Amino acid sequence: MQRHITLKQFRYFLAVSETASVAAAARMINIAQSAVTKSIQELEDALGVKLFERTTKGMVLTQDGHRFQASARKVIAAVAEAGQL
Repeated sequence: MQRHITLKQFRYFLAVSETASVAAAARMINIAQSAVTKSIQELEDALGVKLFERTTKGMVLTQDGHRFQASARKVIAAVAEAGQL
């Protein structure tokens, strides 16, 4: 089954990738940690790849995560630019 990716998932992914922590990302965007975790899991399922390695020191991007991060930044930038039209 094809799943869509939401703008929220892009934002949550970028927050985690920037902070290397689900807890810090949740605080940064003012939502529950469980919501961030669920969103990242759904995103990984939709993409069919693992985006993060979960370690005792935090969340570390995988190679696929690094590639997706570049795309996610472009999507968020495009949405921000479109909002200025």
